[in-house]
Amino acid sequence: MRQDASVECGTEDHGPIKNLAIGFIVLWPLGSLVLYSSLLIVCYKPLQAKARTALTRATAFLHREYELTYFWWEALELARKLVLTGAVLLIPEERAFVRLVVATLICSFYAVALAAVRPYKRIEDNCLAVAMGFVLLLLFLGANWTTIFLGIEERYPEADPFAILGFGKLNVIVNTMIALVAITLVFFFVAGIVAARRFAEVPTIRLASTNQRPELTVAKGITWHLFNSHIWSTGQDAVAVIKKQLMLLLPGVKVFVDVDDLEDIGALEEYIRHSQAILIFLSQGYFRSKALPLPLRPLLSPQH
Repeated sequence: MRQDASVECGTEDHGPIKNLAIGFIVLWPLGSLVLYSSLLIVCYKPLQAKARTALTRATAFLHREYELTYFWWEALELARKLVLTGAVLLIPEERAFVRLVVATLICSFYAVALAAVRPYKRIEDNCLAVAMGFVLLLLFLGANWTTIFLGIEERYPEADPFAILGFGKLNVIVNTMIALVAITLVFFFVAGIVAARRFAEVPTIRLASTNQRPELTVAKGITWHLFNSHIWSTGQDAVAVIKKQLMLLLPGVKVFVDVDDLEDIGALEEYIRHSQAILIFLSQGYFRSKALPLPLRPLLSPQH
């Protein structure tokens, strides 16, 4: 229509242009949601197996900030944004208050879900997300009160808004909401600092570059991060302690120890092939063990 100023609203030429515009307006939000959801569905198995693939690396912006259980949360976040910024506008303008009520309910459920689930890996991100959820909820509540206040003044001039809402002036509502938002932000800011400090005190292995736990990934076809090779007679107790400490320091690590994971003594080579790394605990009698896996014997023979 900008290229051809002769097109007027309501004419035959205007109809196809309007329909095309509506199609693109609908296609973008629904298409992006379907695209994100499809990519996350395809990434489900590699992510659950903690295997890095070309697709999981390319789509890391969708799931890397979330806990593995909630890798799909970005699609839910996008759906929330699309509903609040677009879908509620499908409600007729004559029912503007209904729009606010629907948006307020959505914000309420989402804020509670964030507080209960805490889908982000970083404590700071969870605190910030919950804080922003509650701030948005407060803003919608303020918009509800403002709409009701203005409606009373316009439609019932003789009525006293203070007798109904407890507010005699609109400025009181605005100032109250600003104060509540400020208090909420301060509260969550302090809570985030306290939670982050407590988290930092937990004895876990972290990357020096980010001060966060490392991503424990495995290659395709790999089951365990570590195969702990030892001899039962002199190393079993020590290896059990090693596994326990690794699981404390690296939550989510998968360590193979025969006492816990061995199903077939004849399949040791298979277990090794399905392990990303091998830790050899050299205790007394290790080299004389008949159960020493074949792939390790040439490397660990006494002459070497």
